[in-house]
Amino acid sequence: NDEKANVTEHKTSSGKPFSEVDHFINADGNHIFCRYWEPSNTPQHLMMVTHGYAE
Repeated sequence: NDEKANVTEHKTSSGKPFSEVDHFINADGNHIFCRYWEPSNTPQHLMMVTHGYAE
């Protein structure tokens, strides 16, 4: 009896399952897409862009 088989998987707007993309789940239970880049050497700076933070 596999419980996961009975669960409908959330998908992105393009139809790809969230299990196949980087994401986190916020406090409201929404799946939020995110993207990560690994530096090829030691990072010199950090930049964070947050759309709508002050709204």
